[in-house]
Amino acid sequence: MSNFRLNRPGQKAVPTTRSVIVRMAVAAVLGLGILVATILRLLDMVAFNWVSLVFLLVGLFLLVLAGLAARDLPVARELDSSGAMTEGVVVSKRTRTDSEGDRTCYLTYGFGDGYGAEQQISYRVYRQLNVGDRVAVRYLSRDPYLSRLEV
Repeated sequence: MSNFRLNRPGQKAVPTTRSVIVRMAVAAVLGLGILVATILRLLDMVAFNWVSLVFLLVGLFLLVLAGLAARDLPVARELDSSGAMTEGVVVSKRTRTDSEGDRTCYLTYGFGDGYGAEQQISYRVYRQLNVGDRVAVRYLSRDPYLSRLEV
């Protein structure tokens, strides 16, 4: 399987239900908190200033992020409840370091007839796995492009 090619390069793995719920909750709580605080602040002020506008926009942006995360929830739940398990192979590994020196690790896996995706993983898992290693993959039988590495 060293010559494995994905049908859809750049395909992203489906997140776990738990990670979707956490993303939704954090974005929603922060967004609502910022909006409420800004509205309460505006009620005490006579003039509307640019700082209030920025806070309103940030709060709305976070609520939009919560809504976008909510779109992943049905597929994540379906994958958790009725996803089939199969064996896949690690196709590639990469890391990205941001300007603050924080490292994000990614692993691309493949299975079946060209299915697979890239998934963000912990540094611990990144160190343990090598290209060509066998891995457990959960996927939807109705659409094998919807999958996730089970680590």
